[in-house]
Amino acid sequence: MINEVDLPVSWEICNIFDISEPKQWKTIATKDLLETGYPVYGANGKIGFFNEYNHEDPALMITCRGATCGEIHISEPYAYINGNAMCLDNIPKLMNFKYLFYYLKNFNFSFVISGSAQPQITQSGLKAIDIPIPPVNEQNRIVDKIETLFSEVDAGIENLTLAKRQLGQYRQSLLKHAFEGKLTAKWREDYAEKHGKPLPSADELLKQIQAARQNYYDQQIADWEQAVKDWEEQGKEWSKPRKPTKPKELLVLDSSDLPHEWVVVEFEGICELIRNGLSLKPEGHEGTKILRISAVRAFSLNLDDYRYLSSEHEVPSFLLQQGDLLFTRYNGTRRYVGVCALFKSTEDYVYPDKLIRARVDLDEVENSFLAYGLNVGVSRSFIERRIRTTAGQSGISGGDIKKMPVVLCSKQEQDIIVSTLDEKLSETDSIISTLESKILKANLLKTSILHKAFQGKLVPQDPNDPPASELLAQIKAEREAKALAEKQAKQDKAASKSKAKTKSAKTPKKSKKDEQITLPL
Repeated sequence: MINEVDLPVSWEICNIFDISEPKQWKTIATKDLLETGYPVYGANGKIGFFNEYNHEDPALMITCRGATCGEIHISEPYAYINGNAMCLDNIPKLMNFKYLFYYLKNFNFSFVISGSAQPQITQSGLKAIDIPIPPVNEQNRIVDKIETLFSEVDAGIENLTLAKRQLGQYRQSLLKHAFEGKLTAKWREDYAEKHGKPLPSADELLKQIQAARQNYYDQQIADWEQAVKDWEEQGKEWSKPRKPTKPKELLVLDSSDLPHEWVVVEFEGICELIRNGLSLKPEGHEGTKILRISAVRAFSLNLDDYRYLSSEHEVPSFLLQQGDLLFTRYNGTRRYVGVCALFKSTEDYVYPDKLIRARVDLDEVENSFLAYGLNVGVSRSFIERRIRTTAGQSGISGGDIKKMPVVLCSKQEQDIIVSTLDEKLSETDSIISTLESKILKANLLKTSILHKAFQGKLVPQDPNDPPASELLAQIKAEREAKALAEKQAKQDKAASKSKAKTKSAKTPKKSKKDEQITLPL
């Protein structure tokens, strides 16, 4: 509620119905919208065109249905305003139209919105809105001051937004160049001179990876054989240990666009496992932490985004290990599907069925390098081609992750790339975060400007201005005169119809006998 005591003495408070006539018109169905014609405004501003209009002049409207309830728009001249927007019709010419617009832009509509499943604003709800009214000259000064200050703030926001966009482009270019070999081109040139030997060729690198995979498998077999021996010695009291799966063939893909020391392989060939997550419904406020799907975003994992599984569930095979790679299987937003993040924690977390875990345990492969590379270049392009959308949900399968191409280079170069990206992206993200904070503060400044404006603190009062009470009295008199004239016009029209009907009833009708017959000559 507005406290009249806090307002300047020349101001008044009135109800929104005292200075406007909220109305709604018939809604034009989306299928009936046209590509050209008069603009049509709905719940989200301009939504299309139609061959009719219901307003010649610009109109002030409030979104009255859906998630955007309470948004304020001004229509263009000669526009059709749909029923999803409440139009404030017949605002007096005596008032500054934009004063009311800016006041409602700053207004909190939450207490006049009804409905939960389908939020809406009704005419009944609008009756709760009171508006502080200054003298009309002060309204003009307030609007001029708001627009001057907003212009300055918006120019600053535009510059900050441009800088943020440019940093985002730099970030993308940095990642792109990293996995095309351009970021470390000079480092490769200097390597042989500095170390007295060249980097391993692509063939040598493949042999190193294959040898590492075989050594890892041999160690798994040795551990399994010992486990089986222990199991037999203990009388086979538990299930027999499962024999490790032989690693898949390392499939080499086209790498002709990359440096000759680099290779592209199929992801499955370097993985120990690729597995979907746990299909259990989270419950309670304690137990085992299970990540939400929203915890995984490209290059980052939010460990604070989790729920709990009841402690009664046995989930050891789904516990994440440090260095595991997590991919999103499904998401309502396509750009979040198939993105990868690295699990770096030593705490116990499990992952849900809408995520896929991949584990790579090779000395020749740095998992931080994979976590960067699997989100860009040929890896990301492959995933985007594999995304399928059904019933509003976009997704990929574990099979898609297995077939994904992966760019690899020597371990030394991987370390250089990760170190460079960590440093430069950290600096870039820090600057972007600072810019976002400044943009937020600039928008809050606009809110502060509006807040002061409608407390009478933005511009000085002029004692020579006629008080708002005179303005409202004049508006009231004009509305009453208009209503009286409309009422009189209706009465005159009704009387005219009645008189015509009476005259018609008194005039005798001619009979056919009285009618003059004219014969043709």
